[in-house]
Amino acid sequence: ARVTFEGITLKMSSTTQRWTEYEKMKLRVTGANFTARGMLIDGSAAAGVYVGGATYFRFDNCRVQNTRADGIFISEGSAHGVLTGCIADTTGDDGFSVVSYDGAPVHHVTNIGARVMNSQARGMSVVGGSDITYTGFTINTTVAAGLYLGTENDTYEDTLRVSISAGTIINANTDAGTGHGAVLIITDGTHTTSGIDINGVNIRDTPGTAPRVIGI
Repeated sequence: ARVTFEGITLKMSSTTQRWTEYEKMKLRVTGANFTARGMLIDGSAAAGVYVGGATYFRFDNCRVQNTRADGIFISEGSAHGVLTGCIADTTGDDGFSVVSYDGAPVHHVTNIGARVMNSQARGMSVVGGSDITYTGFTINTTVAAGLYLGTENDTYEDTLRVSISAGTIINANTDAGTGHGAVLIITDGTHTTSGIDINGVNIRDTPGTAPRVIGI
């Protein structure tokens, strides 16, 4: 608990494949009151940052790049987190994600002023979780959806009260086979997707090969 990183760089030169174990994350945060300011993560065999079971965490002006999995991944019931001015560049999976597996809902996470570039999956996502806010963001070039919200199957928790505002999504869903579009809101299984508010989001340059711009 109560750990602060100031101006820390965590870097690796290369990776052989994507891994999933905790030890393969470049930074794993589990405690309370963690703060990172001006941190650079360059290279990871899994997620750049894995926030699992943490509370009252904060990331200010941090950059995550060249990862095999997500840029910053928030899961395992993490709560009361704030991200401001963070960048995810060239990630192997989503740039910024909130994922709540069944029985461990993430809640009260706010991401302000994020930038996502060159995601090999989705730009920003919420797959299970409540009271999540993304505002003032820019997403530029994603293989799948720029913005992906909802529940996929019974492995995940409900997705409730998600606020999306003042954002720009450019050149989303470059892979026609993925079939998301720039924005996709989805419900699958017995869980609920409810209370989604999207306001003031500018979407442009969605490739003509995408099946739609917005899908519900």
